[in-house]
Amino acid sequence: MFISKQRHEREMAQALAKATRLNEEILGGLPQAVFLLDRENKIRAPLSRSLETLFRRRDLLNLNFEKLLESVLLPKTHALALEFLAQLRSNDAPADLNARNPLQDVAVRIVSGESAIENKQLSFWFRRIVSLNDSQQLVVAVSDVSQRFELTRELEELRSYSKAQAACLGTLVRVGAERFSAFLRQSDASMNAINAALKKPARASTAFRSKLDEILQQIVLIKQQAAVLELDAIEALAQVFEEAASDLKNAETLSGSDFLPLAVRLDELFAHLALMRSMTSTAAPARTLPPAAADPSAPRVTDNGTEIIQSPRMTDNGTEIIQSPRLAALAAAAAVAAGLPVPASAVRMAPAGSLESALMSMTEHVAQANDKSVALTCSGLADVPASYQGVVKNIAIQLIRNAVMHGIETPDERAAAGKPHFGSLKLTFERRPDQSFQLSFIDDGRGLDAALLREVAIAKGIITPEAAEKLPDRQAIKLIFKKGFSTVTESTSEAGRGMGMALVRRYVAENGGRVGLASVPGSQTRFRITLPAVAEATGQSQVA
Repeated sequence: MFISKQRHEREMAQALAKATRLNEEILGGLPQAVFLLDRENKIRAPLSRSLETLFRRRDLLNLNFEKLLESVLLPKTHALALEFLAQLRSNDAPADLNARNPLQDVAVRIVSGESAIENKQLSFWFRRIVSLNDSQQLVVAVSDVSQRFELTRELEELRSYSKAQAACLGTLVRVGAERFSAFLRQSDASMNAINAALKKPARASTAFRSKLDEILQQIVLIKQQAAVLELDAIEALAQVFEEAASDLKNAETLSGSDFLPLAVRLDELFAHLALMRSMTSTAAPARTLPPAAADPSAPRVTDNGTEIIQSPRMTDNGTEIIQSPRLAALAAAAAVAAGLPVPASAVRMAPAGSLESALMSMTEHVAQANDKSVALTCSGLADVPASYQGVVKNIAIQLIRNAVMHGIETPDERAAAGKPHFGSLKLTFERRPDQSFQLSFIDDGRGLDAALLREVAIAKGIITPEAAEKLPDRQAIKLIFKKGFSTVTESTSEAGRGMGMALVRRYVAENGGRVGLASVPGSQTRFRITLPAVAEATGQSQVA
């Protein structure tokens, strides 16, 4: 009997050893790291050999799982993991343990050696073991999904690249290589200005806020120029950057470290602009034949070589209809409904690729975003000297956006005031007898309320109540040029930051000009900007 018992125990031990070796062989061949987790969240045998390889350590047996996670996860993710583990141990744990698993796809940092750090993407999978001895044990499998994650990231980058390439090509066809290259040059200048502002030394709060003002002015310029050219990706990145900078501006205290996120955003924007530049660096403006050799049957092109795809449509009296079919249909429908002729601002087609065409497109875009109906009429923009083309465009962008968002009423408000359905904007550029230039802008909106402007300026700390009381109306309306002034109570991606009209004043001053403002409440607002004469020499314009 004793001998039989010994033989039985020996056979059981051999069977157990064989089973253990089999388990080790099976676990050793698995690509995943597998281990057992007891009720105290300690790592127990059996362990797969890949577990040590994955986490670059050998002290895993009996190690608390929470400690292992703490060594590889970010604090925020670690907190979520602890909540999840507590839920797994609770009586109301879901049947599917991985339904809300925050560790299914998580970034980790694994220390290898004394200083080497590996960044990986891991996926943890949990399954409960139901047995007579312990129903709280879990099998945990860990997979390295870094390659899959990297492939997904590369595919997203490829999609982004393809989308940016399509946007570049579309913009080149629409506006021409010359204007697109000008946008890239102006964006480079703005990016350099932002980078210089970020590098400026500052200690006091006023110095930090001054840096933010400089940065916001430049990023707003990039965003609005991208909107004009319908470069959605650039506009979106600039918007994210602007929001980050605006959040900093609202902070009570500032330090140099607060600007680090802006540097990251700047790199993202710079990389996207560099991508666009690389795709268009070899593109040359299309050349047209001299007038004498031009083929009458050839497609019409603009001065910079862009083909005009849409031929002009004519009204019964022989006047060209505006280039936007949607806006033309709305204008015609509104006119017919009101028993009025087609608006004068909606009867001329701007040449494709011209500044006028871009401003008309922007007007329509901003009007749609603000649920308004607006028509823009331009005159004399083809005669803007080369040295003033950039500043006229920048000023026009700000004036149009300000008029559409703040000045022009909604269709219902205009109807109640007895005004035409469509708001009217008129932009005129002309040379004066003394060879200087005048840029005029008129909108038929609600005008400026001097009393309201005083109240807003007082509320924002721009002016004291005593000074506001002494300020005549003709001076009070000029408060709109103050930095940070806005009648919008809540900032959005389009308005409320008080930058637009301050930029207009800055552009005019930098070019030695003057700006005049007049308004009739409930009727219209007029801007008259005077720019000095220029001297054309060797193909370049200089302020005389």
